[in-house]
Amino acid sequence: MALKPEGVYWLTIIDEVEAGKLWRASMATLRMSFKHVEFLASTEAPARSANSSPEEAVQAEREMRRIAGRQVYVIYASDAPLDERGLREKNARGGGPLSKPTFYTHVVSDAVLQPFLDQEPGVILTDQYAPVDNLMAEVFRRRNKQ
Repeated sequence: MALKPEGVYWLTIIDEVEAGKLWRASMATLRMSFKHVEFLASTEAPARSANSSPEEAVQAEREMRRIAGRQVYVIYASDAPLDERGLREKNARGGGPLSKPTFYTHVVSDAVLQPFLDQEPGVILTDQYAPVDNLMAEVFRRRNKQ
């Protein structure tokens, strides 16, 4: 992949964290080439604490299910770290009186993703091996059962 030193590669995928294989393969592949790879979801990951009340724990689990369900995810890859705060500030300034902030994604921490990656780290994709249909098969099977 040819990018300028400050270049950014954004990959948009539809997958499912729990059963999905495409996001895992994408993360594994991109981590081979880039110093910084971030997984973004439209739902913010819940903060978990050892001192959480039972109600907070239930809410955190409910939020985790929302993140883990099938949705559109974005993967950021670059040799420069993601400046999420800078993107939010720039977006909040907008481009005119009718523009609205549209940066709705949140970085999902490695701590949240790691248990899923430990179960199955993901295959490395290449020009000769990129079985996207096969990687998405389980997500489509699960969707058809709902």
